[in-house]
Amino acid sequence: VTADDVRVTVRGTVAWVLCTQHMRHAPTGSHRALTATNIFRSSQGRWQLVHHHAGFVKTPGGAGAALSGALGGVLSDEAT
Repeated sequence: VTADDVRVTVRGTVAWVLCTQHMRHAPTGSHRALTATNIFRSSQGRWQLVHHHAGFVKTPGGAGAALSGALGGVLSDEAT
């Protein structure tokens, strides 16, 4: 997984990072992009990840096609 378009906001002891993550499925070489949100909290001088959420960027084939491609095509249309 790699990331770009990273935006960091810090407000006191809370910070959030918004970015685009890129996943590559090694066996097939397929690539999918996700938008991600990571929320951190500072405690005792250390930043800790307290929440992560990512969702597939809309693709021409729809979310089911994105999920299937990211998993190496293991999902059929009936499962999405």
